[in-house]
Amino acid sequence: LRKLALASAGLIVAGGGTSATLASVLSAKGVLGKYAVGAEASNLRLFVSPRTYAQYESLAYAASNANQSAFAFRDGVLVSIAGVPIIVSELVRNDLTANGVYTGTGALSYALLVNVSRFVTGTRSQISFESDRRALNDQTELFSRIRKGFTGIGAPASGTNPTVAIIRNISA
Repeated sequence: LRKLALASAGLIVAGGGTSATLASVLSAKGVLGKYAVGAEASNLRLFVSPRTYAQYESLAYAASNANQSAFAFRDGVLVSIAGVPIIVSELVRNDLTANGVYTGTGALSYALLVNVSRFVTGTRSQISFESDRRALNDQTELFSRIRKGFTGIGAPASGTNPTVAIIRNISA
């Protein structure tokens, strides 16, 4: 998903090297255009790292009364920002450079705003089983294999088909 967002400059929202902000999430929703409003708004998800989630959480607690309605809590846990559910993933990197590239010396992260209804997963091949007899150990090993696929619906994400946006350069 990150690769799709970085492929088109129109899908990148600059985080500015500062902490996570509500304005950057709203800007990313603006980038997605028709895929972020109306019935499509319920299909949005914000993927963030645990560090970025902590920044959004502290932002929510410090929000003024005017901005407090942009954050939703359930049992004391921040669950959405600007109506977009948050998904915390350890697979979102915290060690990138300003260009969004891993070099081992970076200290920036990103957040992905994705319209999940525009992507599908599926099975590319059915599950298969194989067994292997190990006479020396008096064992039979059983192996299984399946191929899964993940792809976008329609044209790839681009400035004309914005199904994913990236908020880049969030300080980790």
